[in-house]
Amino acid sequence: MGNHNNQVSLNEEKSYFDGGYFAYIGYSILVGFVSMITLGIAFPWMFCLMQKWQAKHTVICGKRMYFDGTGIQLIGRYILWWFLTVITFGIYGFWLVVSMKKWIAKHTHFEGEEDNNSFFDGGVGGFIGNSILSGLVSAVPIVGLAWGKIIMLNWEINHTVIDSRRLVFTGKVGNLFGKYFLWGFLSIITFGIFGLFVPVKYMRWETERTIDNEHTTEA
Repeated sequence: MGNHNNQVSLNEEKSYFDGGYFAYIGYSILVGFVSMITLGIAFPWMFCLMQKWQAKHTVICGKRMYFDGTGIQLIGRYILWWFLTVITFGIYGFWLVVSMKKWIAKHTHFEGEEDNNSFFDGGVGGFIGNSILSGLVSAVPIVGLAWGKIIMLNWEINHTVIDSRRLVFTGKVGNLFGKYFLWGFLSIITFGIFGLFVPVKYMRWETERTIDNEHTTEA
């Protein structure tokens, strides 16, 4: 009985993503179609729809997430950020990426938590520096793409705090490279069909390797 209770406790603290393949494909088609026919005007609402779906299916160390951002809240920022990007000939695009990450984090929480102190504390300098480093190592033969992705994931996830719990990414280059190789091979031999399922498989891989700082080895 004691071993069974311990196993249940361990399972309850796992991180995982339980969104379905066909649900993701359906939402992606809907988001793309509605955004296209509205010439981008509906994108903030479609973006929030996708974020809500993704958060609802994300569990970190046994705690399921939710996203409470809305299109009405995002539309003004969306217009301003793109206006600034256009008039600065794309330079503000670096700030746009970081601002979006901050907005997403602010509206992402754990179910049942009263502390809603969520934020992203990565800066533009860090984003630019890690992007340059990621781009450079991505040119390394064989493992470059996986290595570059790990660099960006470490920067992004480790700067994310959800309800006062800082997230920690534990993924390794070798493991992601193995997944990239397998997914690429299966996509080729299925003439691209398997590629439709890769985004969800990747979200599962990333989520399983994301914990909060209360569950690190030091804690």
